[in-house]
Amino acid sequence: MKIESFNVDYDFNRIHNGKDIKGEKIPVFRPLDDEMINREVRTPEDNFSSSPADRENPVFKGNTPQRIGGTAERKKDEEFKPTPSKWTVLVYFNGNCDLESDMKESLNALEKVGSDDKIQFVAQFAHGDKGGETERIHLKKPSWMGLKTNSEIEDIGKTNMAHPQTLKDFVTWGMKKFPAEHYMLILNGHGMGFVGSLPDDHADDIMLTPELKSAMDSATKETGRKLDVVGFDSCLMANAETAYALKDSTDFLVGSEEVVISGNWDYSEFASKMKEKVNSTEGLTVANSLEELMKSQQNYKLLTTSIIDCRDMPGFADKLKNFSEKLINTQTPAQEIRRSFRDAQHYCQPKILEQASNNPGNTSPMDQMRDVVSVAYNVITNDNIGDTELKQSALDLAKFVKEQVIIFEMHRKNMDLSNSSGISIYTPTTSSEKYTDYYQNKIDLSAATRWGEVVKKFSA
Repeated sequence: MKIESFNVDYDFNRIHNGKDIKGEKIPVFRPLDDEMINREVRTPEDNFSSSPADRENPVFKGNTPQRIGGTAERKKDEEFKPTPSKWTVLVYFNGNCDLESDMKESLNALEKVGSDDKIQFVAQFAHGDKGGETERIHLKKPSWMGLKTNSEIEDIGKTNMAHPQTLKDFVTWGMKKFPAEHYMLILNGHGMGFVGSLPDDHADDIMLTPELKSAMDSATKETGRKLDVVGFDSCLMANAETAYALKDSTDFLVGSEEVVISGNWDYSEFASKMKEKVNSTEGLTVANSLEELMKSQQNYKLLTTSIIDCRDMPGFADKLKNFSEKLINTQTPAQEIRRSFRDAQHYCQPKILEQASNNPGNTSPMDQMRDVVSVAYNVITNDNIGDTELKQSALDLAKFVKEQVIIFEMHRKNMDLSNSSGISIYTPTTSSEKYTDYYQNKIDLSAATRWGEVVKKFSA
């Protein structure tokens, strides 16, 4: 096995538990306007910090961070060197959206487990109901029968949680103030596939995929090390574009190819199990932490979940580039390629959306995310495609994904998700003109693999 001993008891009885998802809440997708995806990509500013230690809070007007306060406390903060823990778990709760109430339940669940000397649970929580007022919290178990709060809370003012500076500052602050042998970051908010994630309703903003990359790369540079795990408690984020963007800042990505039903991630379960194992004689390995994240999602709200090995994304890019070039140069009729794409496993499944208790809004272009292996398999098995080199490149890509990229994948039965393999990619079969330039010019995976040219050639 690629990582220490990885094993999850995949129990469908536990997943279903006699319930279905009818009436459950799913996220509401915010509309994407041209200005949002066509703007200049933002990067964290080296001389701007939102660390509570130096009281430079990220208050945003539009897209511009405004500095507040001075740097008098910086040296004191830098001199503070606590004893490293085994693990630090950082959770970025973007409550500046319609998911805030669910996030508060997750935050409370983490607090009830609480930190100890071997594992630290640290959160940044934006309160949408308070106009974006944001706190950084070192979560500690309550005392006096759970009635007295012991968590350490620092107010950092109003934040734009969709700005890469805000994320970068939280990650670097958390890693420096709570040093550990291993780090996990959980991003909790909306996910929008290849486009981006963490939209902030107060700032009317979204963190584009290249901005997520810039935040994480900057944090890696400043702290001198990668994260072990980045988990997305968000819809549609187990995609190739995001995994490739994070290849230099984390080893593993945990996410879902499909939408995520509110409450699927059980924070109480995975936090308590991680704490239990880190204090056991065997300790908590990276594999153990991934196992617990998977097990915590094995409930009736599960749709899809997977673990992507970001260390193998450069190899994935090589295979995808070969597949892209064969697609670009093939003499196969375009309608056959489109048919192979169209019939592949796709997401924002109508069967799921129809059972939700709320209207998810406009799902375009996220409904054009398709499973990578399913796309390749359809090309291989299409009898009307006679291009053997194209089929071989598809086979090479599919094998690499299944053998190298995906550590573990599970999906729910009877939800039109049976051809999910764990990683999706933008493969539109409807007009993609609005997103083509963004994809070709701003998505790193496109530049590395020519997949953007495939998108442009075969979208109707």
